Amino acid sequence: MSKLKQNLGLAVGKGTQLPAVVFKGYGAYADFYEKEFKRIKPQSRIVKDKELLEKLAKLPVNSDISPDLYQLVAILLVYVYSLEKIKKD
Repeated sequence: MSKLKQNLGLAVGKGTQLPAVVFKGYGAYADFYEKEFKRIKPQSRIVKDKELLEKLAKLPVNSDISPDLYQLVAILLVYVYSLEKIKKD
């Protein structure tokens, strides 16, 4: 049996300036969120990292990431920002 598709979104929180989990989707909702994200923000990136997803999925929606995830999320953000810079150049 295949595992249910899963995704989530991160955004920088307004008060804390820390990335927060802003949505989580499973199964058909995951497909819907991914399609809508690509439609609304076609220039943005979708990063697939199973290990990071499993850790972030344990957090409730609208919660800042926990300190043990700072380094992993920082690596992800550096990667995404570097791709955006390459894209602009």
